[in-house]
Amino acid sequence: MLNVVLFQPEIPHNTGAIGRLCLATNARLHLIKPLGFSLDDKQLKRAVALKPQGLFISVQPTWLLDLVKADQENMGEKLTKTGFKFRSMIDAGLEPAAGTDLTGIYLANINPFLAIYASVTRNSDAGIFEKQEAVSVTEALKMWTIWSAKAIGEGASKGSIEPGKYADMAVLSDDIFTIPAESLKDVSVLKTIVGGRVVYAAK
Repeated sequence: MLNVVLFQPEIPHNTGAIGRLCLATNARLHLIKPLGFSLDDKQLKRAVALKPQGLFISVQPTWLLDLVKADQENMGEKLTKTGFKFRSMIDAGLEPAAGTDLTGIYLANINPFLAIYASVTRNSDAGIFEKQEAVSVTEALKMWTIWSAKAIGEGASKGSIEPGKYADMAVLSDDIFTIPAESLKDVSVLKTIVGGRVVYAAK
């Protein structure tokens, strides 16, 4: 069973509420979504403490490109600086799962390569944002694949290309491990394979 907790970390009482909710349920997995816009040291430690009980977290890196200015205006500079702390999450062992946060009214954030670009370069609509929180391309890819699969309880069958898992994969226009970081945003999908069957091919 997957237990999804909607989390507004900028609300102080939520840190304790998350712990009480996760500890009180019999759910096998706990997914906190989103855990990106604000994360202080106390909240990070709490998340780490809950990980052995099946805690996973969901983040939406694309919002780096669109919402940092809005966060500065609405939350203030100090609180904004605690947002999108992907490096801190990974170093703490949290394995953040990346998603689009697609609402249906804003389609730009469905592109995972924009999110990978933002996570690696820390480019934002307010310039370079908290560079020390940058992640590697490999880590960004794990956020979108292996860690996301684990977060929904499907890590044994999805998230990586290996024997025993579904033959789900994409053929990309570029080698994301060798191109300049600035070029990550321009990567496109040439072919998509699901269950070993080609379901999309670029024309």
